[in-house]
Amino acid sequence: MDQMPGDAERTSREAAASPPSAAARGFLEGLIPVVVLLALVCHPTQVTVRQWADALTRLVGFGHGVARLVPAVGVCVSDVLLIVAFGLWAIVNLRKGRILDRLRSYPAPLLALLICAVLSVVPFLKPSGLFTGRQLLYGRAAKEFVQLFIFFACGFLVLTDCMRDAAWRRRLAAGFFCAAAFAILVGMWEYARLRPYPAGGGTAGELVSPVRVDATFGFRAEAAGPHEQIGTSSNRSVLGAWASLVAPLLWGLALCLKKRPLRTACGVGAAASLPLLLHGGLWFVTMAALLVVAFVRGGKAFAATAAGLFVFWALLFHFAPQQHGMVLLDSLMLRKSYDRYHTLSLYGEMGGSGEVVPPAVLSEEDNGVWQQKFLEWQPGLQAVARNPLFGVGLGNYQNNINNYYEAHPHPFYNPDGVYGVTKPVKNLMEAGGNSFYLVWLVETGFVGLFALLWVLLFGLRSAAGAWRAGRGGLDAGLALGAVGALCAMAGGMLFTNYLVRGVGVAVVFVLATAATAVRR
Repeated sequence: MDQMPGDAERTSREAAASPPSAAARGFLEGLIPVVVLLALVCHPTQVTVRQWADALTRLVGFGHGVARLVPAVGVCVSDVLLIVAFGLWAIVNLRKGRILDRLRSYPAPLLALLICAVLSVVPFLKPSGLFTGRQLLYGRAAKEFVQLFIFFACGFLVLTDCMRDAAWRRRLAAGFFCAAAFAILVGMWEYARLRPYPAGGGTAGELVSPVRVDATFGFRAEAAGPHEQIGTSSNRSVLGAWASLVAPLLWGLALCLKKRPLRTACGVGAAASLPLLLHGGLWFVTMAALLVVAFVRGGKAFAATAAGLFVFWALLFHFAPQQHGMVLLDSLMLRKSYDRYHTLSLYGEMGGSGEVVPPAVLSEEDNGVWQQKFLEWQPGLQAVARNPLFGVGLGNYQNNINNYYEAHPHPFYNPDGVYGVTKPVKNLMEAGGNSFYLVWLVETGFVGLFALLWVLLFGLRSAAGAWRAGRGGLDAGLALGAVGALCAMAGGMLFTNYLVRGVGVAVVFVLATAATAVRR
């Protein structure tokens, strides 16, 4: 049939418009893994975007007014990049008509975790007596949910999509471990200067506290907002959680990669990350995770790993000036009369003259239980007993836990007055020291806890399945390392939170590598 002149003209216009449109779609699709790669490279830090803006303006000496325009929200550069990558991913998949297929493949455990987080703040799901003193702050819940959404929706979806391509899988893994190597290098430089007991005092240039070894997760500067300090304010719990994930991943690669230089580099990186474990509980679970990785690899690998760990720690405990064994035990102790390692800035701040001010000794009235993180376990369980299914609400642990100390007058909190824990006058607990299992259980109830355990089991099953598939090299190393990292996380959540800025990206990287390996 002959084509009408108008049809021919319209066809030529569509043909002329089609190539640029296709080129734009191709550009957007190619940009997604680049943005994800940048997010992985920037991941090992807790410094927020506003804090970076404040620090940079102070460094250059101008632009303070522009920095104040940046919202003081708790998101890092890596979080923003993951949001951008997710937006590009949604646009590309919508245009290609495959968005529903991608969403249908989203793992049920991660969806259940997000749903339970939402259900925890629904008022009519709470037991009677909700408004008799308890507080449900929706702002805190929204802040925590945004962080979970960035990790388990934005991050997981774009990471798994990008890792289907073998070339980008190698690049993303390389970017993640290059960032890890830099963070470990900075941490080791700080650790080498650590002196818990400096002879004759010390100077401001000398690290005297184990909690001041924070690698790239924090640096000291002025606050970006009210009561907000840049970085982690020297938090060994956050750094330890991150190192407990990275060490098994590196060791898995060291046992599986075929090229000797790469194997050596990964082995050295894993060994260098171990001194950054300055929390006793995280140290124990990481050693167990490394042995799990070696045991799965084979008998010879297990024997070599066990012997290597024994020699490594025997030398470090005996000869190193950091007194590492004492530091590990100190993080688990229940009682002491003063803050030996300057855990909080309130005790033992640096003096203006550059000399270390001795830590303040607590008085008789103040000398309660030191580690309030252990003391809070009973009030936490009491809170669970009164809110068993959906908890007190996501992000609402801290503003509710004090209601369950001592003998609360209201029978909802303390039936028959039989429960009572005296809260110490002085709380020497460092930030990030609460058991995440307990916090999550209090906030989301048993329903939320089952969803969290389901996520862990999903990751372990995926990683084990990828390992059994028999692929060698990078895929096998990532799968084997993911098994160990998830084992460390399962134990480490007894002592700290893994779903926080910086560490959460590493968690999603572990889950995504395991899930993608199974799909391949």
